[in-house]
Amino acid sequence: RVLGYSKYAEPIGPIAGIVPVTNPTSTVIFKALIALKTRNCILFSPHPAAARVCAYTAELLRRAAVRAGAPENCIQCVSSDRDTAFSVLTHKDIHFTLATGGPGIVGAVYRSGKPAIGVGPGNAPAIVDELADLPTAVSSIILS
Repeated sequence: RVLGYSKYAEPIGPIAGIVPVTNPTSTVIFKALIALKTRNCILFSPHPAAARVCAYTAELLRRAAVRAGAPENCIQCVSSDRDTAFSVLTHKDIHFTLATGGPGIVGAVYRSGKPAIGVGPGNAPAIVDELADLPTAVSSIILS
């Protein structure tokens, strides 16, 4: 308690997963793993431009999870627009939100009145090949 941490010994309940267009597949995979490792189901509400790839990724993960013994509908994805995303965030049966996106959606998540973790733009990995000009690569990565 002194450090501000909370420990939950049981699942928190259904989680909303807000997914951006910039990295949809990795975000769906990451958030699904968080949900399943904590024994929660997750409902993804992706950016409209990423809806198809998110639905496909979520379905692959759902099938694998079910084969491993998870409940049938543990991972789901809804077609999303702004109104649908807001409906998911504020639904009475959603108990927690994991959101990745711009300031608008992250702000809405925090204003929803429910526990949430919101993440905005962040650092992206950079791979530098052994044949690269290191000073140029480092400069380019920093400037990007």
